[in-house]
Amino acid sequence: RTKAQLDAVDMLYRERYGCSLRQYCDKELGGDLEEFLTFTQMEQDECDAHMLREAFDGIGCNKDIVVEVCVGRSSERLAAARTYYEAFYDENLMDRLRSELGSDLEKLCTTLMKGCRNRAQDQAPAAVDFDAAGVAAQLYAGGEGKWGTDEGAFIEALSSHSQAELAAVMAAYDSA
Repeated sequence: RTKAQLDAVDMLYRERYGCSLRQYCDKELGGDLEEFLTFTQMEQDECDAHMLREAFDGIGCNKDIVVEVCVGRSSERLAAARTYYEAFYDENLMDRLRSELGSDLEKLCTTLMKGCRNRAQDQAPAAVDFDAAGVAAQLYAGGEGKWGTDEGAFIEALSSHSQAELAAVMAAYDSA
C-alpha cells in the first residue's frame, strides 16, 4: 500500500475505533511486526530520524542502518530527517554521528548529512552535463589504479553526485 492509502485506512480506523492504527500497534503488538507497522504510519522525516536513533541505541552502533539512511536518501530528505531528529530528540545529529562513527564512514555520513549531494537527483546525467567517465577514471585512480586506496576520492564521489549520476559512473567504471 502507498502512504496515502495507509493514511486513508488510518482515518477510517480512527473514526470507527477512536484511536489511530499507530496507537493500536503500539499497544497490542510487539517486536519486529510492531516496529514495521509503526514505521508505515510515520512520515518520511520521522521514520528516518527514528531509524537513526534506533541505530544509535545500545552498545555500539548499527552502521548498516546509518549507511542506509545517509546514502539512500536525497539531500532534501536528509535535511528533513536531521531537523526532525534534532527537534524530537533535542540532540545534535552531526555530533551524534561523529560520536558513533569513525574515520572515513564518519566523513561520508556527515558530508551527506550536510546536503552536499547534487540537487539534480531526478534528472538524467546527460541533462546536467555530467562526465561519468571522468569520475570513473578518478575512482579507478584512487582505488585499483594505485597501491592502497584513496578513500577521499570515493567519499567525494559518493557524497557529491546524485544517485542517477552514480549509476552512470558505475556503468562507465564497469565498461572501462
